[in-house]
Amino acid sequence: MLTFFSPCREVDEESFLTSETELAWNLLRKNEEISFGRFAIWRHEDHYMLMVSCDHIERTMDPEEFEAMVKYVGVIADEFEESTGEDKF
Repeated sequence: MLTFFSPCREVDEESFLTSETELAWNLLRKNEEISFGRFAIWRHEDHYMLMVSCDHIERTMDPEEFEAMVKYVGVIADEFEESTGEDKF
């Protein structure tokens, strides 16, 4: 199993724990919009990373599928980042 992922936003712990309820709901809604992959939250040291990720079975993947998954995850992450007015990643 291969997992492709791309960060799309960094959130400090205090903000995440106190004021990010709307963000969580928005991510759930965004998960409905994408046909492959998902948005997720990953804790990293003293902050959280919002990620877009996609899983695929390695032995069934040809080179074109590999390339498509890498591009897809990156494009979705970039689109989300753009929608928030940020461009860090």
